[in-house]
Amino acid sequence: MNRLRGMLASALTVVLVGGSLLAATPAQAADRDCGDFATQADAQAFFVANGGPGSDPHRLDHDGDGLACEDLPCPCSTSSAPAPPPSAPPAPVAAPCAVNPKVTEKAVVVSVIDGDTLRVRIDGTRSKVRLLGINSPERGRKGYGSATKALRKLTPVGRTIVLTSDRTQPYADVYGRALRYVKRGSKDVNKAQLSKGWARFYDARQCDPLTRKKSYKRAERSAKKHDRGIWR
Repeated sequence: MNRLRGMLASALTVVLVGGSLLAATPAQAADRDCGDFATQADAQAFFVANGGPGSDPHRLDHDGDGLACEDLPCPCSTSSAPAPPPSAPPAPVAAPCAVNPKVTEKAVVVSVIDGDTLRVRIDGTRSKVRLLGINSPERGRKGYGSATKALRKLTPVGRTIVLTSDRTQPYADVYGRALRYVKRGSKDVNKAQLSKGWARFYDARQCDPLTRKKSYKRAERSAKKHDRGIWR
């Protein structure tokens, strides 16, 4: 009887110790994607805390530039250092809103990053371009590959395109990407992505609505109605 009690006590000790060891081991963060964060700053903080930019196990930095989930709304962050301890919240800063003279320039496509972002060369200088008025699926989301493929077809590498700013919008976003309408030949590339169903309409609403808002919303509604692209 005493021997049986001893065996039971030993088994209980192993269970308790094992449980303690398991409890002491930090839980691995579940796989995350950009849709799990409310703002880009939240995603960037998580990205840096989990090894970014040197390591990106959650694939939040799909173009490898050290910035996570660049299509999420601000507050935004470009920090590559862990966030400091919480302190008093900073005073809000008003975004400048002014009518900007329209800028039109020719560019050569260098690469297609995803369904709404390009790398281009303008007069020998490389730049990133974020297509105005649209937002395509992020990596890991339904339609990401097809949206990227569709933009490659619309803007093949090596081809010349025309970039045009919108007078209601800043010339560039917080990441330094040029905010532009893209045209190849007679085709409005931004609108084509909406019409094919490979992007949703997106207006950052920093100042006035996009000048092409009505046209782009109609294109999006048509894609929804006919179950095209991401609306299938």
